[in-house]
Amino acid sequence: MSAHPDSTNLQPTAGRGRIAYTVAEVAAMLGKHPNTIYEWVQRGALPAEKLGGTIYVPKWALARLLSPAAHEQPAPAAAPAGAGGEVA
Repeated sequence: MSAHPDSTNLQPTAGRGRIAYTVAEVAAMLGKHPNTIYEWVQRGALPAEKLGGTIYVPKWALARLLSPAAHEQPAPAAAPAGAGGEVA
């Protein structure tokens, strides 16, 4: 047996953990039409990279879409109505 692994023994990317997803995969996960995802990428609303003829969305960007509250800074607390510095 050879000490060097050959290509038949390599695990597929899914087995080692994904770092990016295709537009079709993202659309299926989000329940959107692929054209919607392409529009988001074109507008710059969704980070993506094109490799060859395929557009890939990074895993971190997809995670941000799936749970946006976990990745946003908390908004500053708004002052209650009537609390404009008035003293009662």
